[in-house]
Amino acid sequence: MTRTELAKCAYLVETPEAQKLQDELEALWEGRDSGGDRDDMKERLRDLSRRLDRAPIAFEEWTTLETSSRRVEHAITGEADLLEAGSDDAHDG
Repeated sequence: MTRTELAKCAYLVETPEAQKLQDELEALWEGRDSGGDRDDMKERLRDLSRRLDRAPIAFEEWTTLETSSRRVEHAITGEADLLEAGSDDAHDG
């Protein structure tokens, strides 16, 4: 879910509310290649995004989870992850 996949081993956020959202993002991330219903996954991500926007969490936690949710979105939709592509270009030059 993150560039280093650290989220598999540790929480990137501190509060229980934010950790629950991270768990849900991780479940979506893990399910992206399982052949599941993409429309269902997109709807789950939309719901999670709405809850993230209303969650009583610190801005730092919100930005961490928002960034992760964008990476999940790219993985689910198959769109190129622009940050990842930029990272590859930097290594090629």
